[in-house]
Amino acid sequence: MNIAERVSKVVARHFGTAKVSGLAHISDFPEADSLDLLELVMEIEDEFDEMIFDLSHDTRITMEITVDGISAIVKEKLDERNKYRSIEN
Repeated sequence: MNIAERVSKVVARHFGTAKVSGLAHISDFPEADSLDLLELVMEIEDEFDEMIFDLSHDTRITMEITVDGISAIVKEKLDERNKYRSIEN
C-alpha cells in the first residue's frame, strides 16, 4: 500500500466512511472541526510511526487541505527522513 492509500485509509477510518477521494478536503466532512484535524494529524503520525507535521509552522495544514495534500506532506517528510538516514550510513 502506498502513502496516498494509507493516508486515505486513515482519513476514511477517522470519519467513518468506506472510501475517501484524494481530492476531498477535510472541510468536506460535515462533522469535521479543528479538533478532528488535530486528531487526524495524530492518527496519520501513528500510521507512519513518525512525527510528520509541525502545526505551529506548517501553514498548509488547514481545514481546506485535501487528502492528496496531506499525502504529499507525508511523502516529503518520509523522503527527507530517508535521505538523512542514508547520509548517516
